[in-house]
Amino acid sequence: MDIFESYLQKKQSSNIIKRALTDVSMKSGHYLIPKNQSNADFEILGAEILKEALYDRRIRLAMDMGVEAVNMKREAPFADKQLVEKIGKHYDILKYIDYNKMNTTLLPEYKRSPCSRHILAAVKAMITAIYKEENYNLSPIENIIVEWRELL
Repeated sequence: MDIFESYLQKKQSSNIIKRALTDVSMKSGHYLIPKNQSNADFEILGAEILKEALYDRRIRLAMDMGVEAVNMKREAPFADKQLVEKIGKHYDILKYIDYNKMNTTLLPEYKRSPCSRHILAAVKAMITAIYKEENYNLSPIENIIVEWRELL
């Protein structure tokens, strides 16, 4: 079991993980959860945390090799499609997500996976949750990036 999967298992015992796995679609219909109980904000932060962790790792590797890292850019380590089709599928993350199954207006542009919007939001939100659970330490996120690269 890797880091990401171990945190998925903590859904019932951690409010932060539960929030990361509660899709914004739960605000509609008969669910009506408060906005701060969904993963909407966590999703945005998760994308940035992934970029920062990759950047931090590259800077450290460059320094270890004695290379000047002046022009290094911050970039996303994974495309959204990879996060949905490879990472989400690997962890079968949809079974962990709380989302409004009746709300078809939020379903994504991916024709093959009608729940890909929910999967993408949950994967990115989980990164934020793990970062918070690890006391804002980027090392576990860097380790997740390394683990995920092996899955691709």
